[in-house]
This record gives sequence, structure tokens and C-alpha cells, in this order.
Amino acid sequence: MHDGRGGRLVAALALTSLVSRQSAAPLGGAPRQVDEPLRDQKLTLEDCLVELRLALDSLEHDRRPLIEALAELRFRVEPSLRASGVRLVWQVADAASTVELPAADTLHVLRIVREALTNVLKHAHASVVWLRLESRANGALSLAVVDNGVQQPDLESPATLPLFVPQSMLRGGRGLANMQRRAQALSAELTSGPQDEGWGITLLLPPRA
Repeated sequence: MHDGRGGRLVAALALTSLVSRQSAAPLGGAPRQVDEPLRDQKLTLEDCLVELRLALDSLEHDRRPLIEALAELRFRVEPSLRASGVRLVWQVADAASTVELPAADTLHVLRIVREALTNVLKHAHASVVWLRLESRANGALSLAVVDNGVQQPDLESPATLPLFVPQSMLRGGRGLANMQRRAQALSAELTSGPQDEGWGITLLLPPRA
């Protein structure tokens, strides 16, 4: 799987990057228009590679600390965030750093976080995204992905409008549906909505034995 699909995805990603460089403005010349579909294709290919690596990583562990798996996801996605001008802020409470999950549950959690970060890259026009992991008093685990996306115009109530409301959230899009399905498989609760910084999703995992 790694040599086959992974190799093809790497080649396709390299080709897309080459086209992007060729579309850059020449020295002293006017900026050239880079098609939005090309950007989306590049993000999609990068996302496919991350998904492939997450699946491969999950095969190597029966059970491991969730923080370790999230750190590997951070390593995979942070270059794409940085290239898009988005800074990832890592906020992990000490009490949550020792929580371990079975491999299948860990993969569901990682895919939810990856989907949320992909939405930030594609739609939010954010400059900062926070990943927060903390333990609740009852032993539950809270994992949130929050971004500070751009202000949307609203002439009637500009003061109460969230900084960013993803169109996929307003339409009940496939991305949110996928996250909700994975949350149900975890017997967890997934919520989305405005936060102090902007917009975010929160996954509340029930206490584990």
C-alpha cells in the first residue's frame, strides 16, 4: 500500500507543485493568476498522503497515548498550515497527556482532527488555529480545533457574528457528516460553533476504563 498508492500520490503532488511554481510571477512582472482548483487539488493530494500515513501508523500500535498520535498528525499537517500562513498553537493539559486509546479509536480521533484542519485550510482564511486537549473532572476528554477565520460581513448584526462560519457547516456538508459519524463510533459528542477566537469544533470523549 505504501509503495503503490503512496508513490503515486507523491508523484501527483510533485507535479501539482511544479505547475504552481510555473504560475508564479516572473521577476519584475505582474502576478499571474493561480486557479483555485489547482490549490484545492494540491490540498487534496496532501490530505490523501496524510490519510495514508495515519492508516499505516495505526497498524503499528494496538494502543498508545493519544498525545503521541496527535503529535505525529501535527508533524504531518503543520508544513501545509505554515505554507498557507496559518500558525498552529498546541495546547495540551498535563492531565490529558497520559490518556491511551485503542488503535481504532485513535484513528477516528485523528481523522476528525484532520478533517477540521482541512476545513481551516480550504475555507477559513485564518492566520491561527488552536488544537486543545484537556481532561474533564469526570474523566472525559475534550479535544477542540479552533480558528480565527476572517470576519464575514453582516449589516444587521455585525457585533454578534462569529469571525468565521464555514460554508460546509452551514450547509451540513459531507465534512461535518463524516466527523459526526466518527464521533458516534467513539460514543462521543461532537459540537461546532462560535468560540472566543472565532469558530471551532469540539469532540467530547466519554471516560475510558
